[in-house]
Amino acid sequence: MAHKAPIWLVTNASSGGHNEQTLAHIATLFAEARRPIARRITLGEEPSPTGDEASAAGVGLVIIYGGDGTISSVVRALGDWAGHILALPGGTMNLLARALHGDRPALELAGTAARESMFSAPIPVITAERFRALAGIVAGPTSAWGDVREHLRNTDLKGLASSVPGALSETLTGNAIAVEGVAEEYQAVYLQPAPGGIELRGIVAQQATDLIAHGWAWLAGDFRNGPNVQLGTYPNATLRSDGPVGLLVDGEKAEAGSILHVHGEFSPQRFLSRRGGIRWT
Repeated sequence: MAHKAPIWLVTNASSGGHNEQTLAHIATLFAEARRPIARRITLGEEPSPTGDEASAAGVGLVIIYGGDGTISSVVRALGDWAGHILALPGGTMNLLARALHGDRPALELAGTAARESMFSAPIPVITAERFRALAGIVAGPTSAWGDVREHLRNTDLKGLASSVPGALSETLTGNAIAVEGVAEEYQAVYLQPAPGGIELRGIVAQQATDLIAHGWAWLAGDFRNGPNVQLGTYPNATLRSDGPVGLLVDGEKAEAGSILHVHGEFSPQRFLSRRGGIRWT
């Protein structure tokens, strides 16, 4: 990565961990390393930069400070732009940044990236007709916990009081999800990018203790810690249900039809990593 190529910094003021002081420190760290940030883009005030814009400006590195949803939306807008990306944790859910860097804070990572050469490589992603997931997908009724997460992020206690019972009810009564080639059906299925394709986990929610465990996992920001069953890793997968399937794609709500085809691929961009590659834990 050429150090003289322009650097852009993208942030989202509505992200759960957004901090203006941190952003100022990030800019200072790169300026002190004689790699000043050429442009700052604040989502909500202006649109996400496109790959054509980044290519036309000769951008070498896009720094994204936000959670999984923010990082995913920016990468989606960049499309097939083949530059470098530094994902810094700054949201409610930071699974991708944690997989790339461990639990290091944003400022430490920015300082390292400004001064040193970090490992960089494409990362495994999940693609479907309308989206590309970087951190993972929850498919099924337990995606209703996304509303709980949003209310928690916005400190909306009234919203939490109404969304938690709804999420519990939908988890128990919603249509089950079947995976082609897997005998059992599950309340939901979690799909995680993997070097060999897509790692699938069946999400179990059959009794009150399971629901409580899922609730705590969601509120803690890592829904993977709820009760689940490993289903294996596949290059592609097909999910089926009796009706439309609720989704959380990198933590953001979406919906698919009763059949969802997904494929394991690698990102066109190279992601900087403090861990020597991506490691899901």
